[in-house]
Amino acid sequence: MKKVILMLCMFGLLTGCTNKEQNQKIISFWTQQVMEAQMALMAKTLKGASLPPDLMASMKEMGKDPLAEKTENPEIAPVAKKAAPVATPKVQDPIPAQLFLSDSCGWCQKLKRSGFPSKFKKKYSGEVDLKIYEVHSAEGSREFSRAVKKHKLSGGVPLMIIGSSVIPGYSDNMMAIADEKVRLELKKRGPVATGPAVVSITMEDDKIAGPASDADKAKMKRYLSQVRENNEATLYSLSSMFANKQIWDEALAIITKTENQLKRVANVSSSYEAFTKAAKPLEQSQQQQIEALIRQNVKKIR
Repeated sequence: MKKVILMLCMFGLLTGCTNKEQNQKIISFWTQQVMEAQMALMAKTLKGASLPPDLMASMKEMGKDPLAEKTENPEIAPVAKKAAPVATPKVQDPIPAQLFLSDSCGWCQKLKRSGFPSKFKKKYSGEVDLKIYEVHSAEGSREFSRAVKKHKLSGGVPLMIIGSSVIPGYSDNMMAIADEKVRLELKKRGPVATGPAVVSITMEDDKIAGPASDADKAKMKRYLSQVRENNEATLYSLSSMFANKQIWDEALAIITKTENQLKRVANVSSSYEAFTKAAKPLEQSQQQQIEALIRQNVKKIR
């Protein structure tokens, strides 16, 4: 699924355009393709269309709403009453990078004169930790030997290593090459939540209370685990589509709210069939919100 989404995005963005209107149409078209592909994946486990009347009646008699954000009963809303795990905002360490130069190397001196080292440091401050070594110094020689051995290189300077990516030799397009390597390394790391902490449900391990049989509860757990997997795919695709982390954080908040609602529905459902009928509109609502988020930020697509 991830490959399909990435392929659709890349194809849409790389398609030749001659004016702004054409470009907007192409972006809109491929955005729709991404959403339809995601919906197709999520639809595999969904059945039914609405909350069963008997379940709705029984909940009204109990005075409880499974879709409400709060409830008096701790069994119906374990997330609100129990100490749920919290996803603390995570800040990743900068990508380690090394640049090996020599005072006796003409290409190294040319690279220095171009201002590349200082420009790169300024551009990726906080994201990449670049260390510059003179290979004839004690420390530089030691680090250079380690790098050559680790990456199985034949030697030679200038040499730049960004994460696990190697840039051997000099190029007039050094910054463009380095930019591509940085993007590659950031992509390997995946998305990181930088917004406020949000409640995260471990779907497979949480206890499901309620009147359903043990067999149906096991099915509900598997269903919830599939929801989490699908949502992770959605977040991954959004991190690939947008460089703006705020968009990813907003999507995470939407997804977390839906997962909490689904868990509450599972705790009052009398059967697996009743649960899936109530779950479908919730997931459809989530999909509509994610789609609206993408449309609002379509101009920010990479």
